Amino acid sequence: MQHILYIDDSGTKEFASGGKEYTRQGRGVSRYFVFGGILLSESGSGHLVTAIKDLKQKFFGTYQVEIKSNWLRIPSERGKKYLTKFGISEDDLSAFVDELYQCILASDLLALAVAIDKPYYQAKYGSSAWYPPAIAYELLLQRAVQEILTPDDLSVVVDDMSGATPKGNQYKLNLRRHHASLRENGSRLQKKVRFTSLNTDIKFVNSAHSHQVQVADLVAYNVYRQFSPSSLGTCLGEHANIAEAPAYLWLKKLLPKFRSDLGGKVQGYGLIAFPLENKDPWAFLNPEEGATKP
Repeated sequence: MQHILYIDDSGTKEFASGGKEYTRQGRGVSRYFVFGGILLSESGSGHLVTAIKDLKQKFFGTYQVEIKSNWLRIPSERGKKYLTKFGISEDDLSAFVDELYQCILASDLLALAVAIDKPYYQAKYGSSAWYPPAIAYELLLQRAVQEILTPDDLSVVVDDMSGATPKGNQYKLNLRRHHASLRENGSRLQKKVRFTSLNTDIKFVNSAHSHQVQVADLVAYNVYRQFSPSSLGTCLGEHANIAEAPAYLWLKKLLPKFRSDLGGKVQGYGLIAFPLENKDPWAFLNPEEGATKP
């Protein structure tokens, strides 16, 4: 059976440098970088696309609509990309988002996400620290391949990316090389995890043309919002002794789809914060107050 992992990111890829500080929101270099993904069988992917296309057709009159978290959240973008463009009301858009999340919950996808706390990561690993997309990709793939049983295989589809590291290496090329290394040599971090199910290369796509990557964007963004600027984010690193935290409203809606152990624990299974020295499981409580926009 063919399985596909669709991945999108949230937050900036680079480390802060030259005395610049990390920011929690807005412009600048974000403290956190997140890779979010959804894992589906080939048939499950097809069913999800059909359901989303029907939903878009119902509300917008066309399925050629790109769903991006930032566009849903920022008023000017929401108006330009959805309300004015398709002649729908705020109530219509809210109803669409509610039904979209119900559609995701009804699918057989498995959600995965990795959040890299960049300053804490740098402080702990120093000059040996990998760039955030590289470490996030490996941690995400470690979890994904453990869901694939022989002789099934796994393809990876990533939202197209641009940009380069300070050394001039393109992030896209770095990921291709990392992917190839995992297939050929396995993980340098977890020797027992096997990557033989991985297909040869990563496929990069324009998210505007992939309904599945648009769902991965929701996963990545909601995890990013959980860490920045919520209380869970502040408990990592310098305050890593807090075991309980409120869940961001829209992440809480998706939590049932995250990979977990038999007891429902997502920490370390489907939602990975790195680095994290506190080993107590997170207990997601009530939605954070004021979290009303996806």
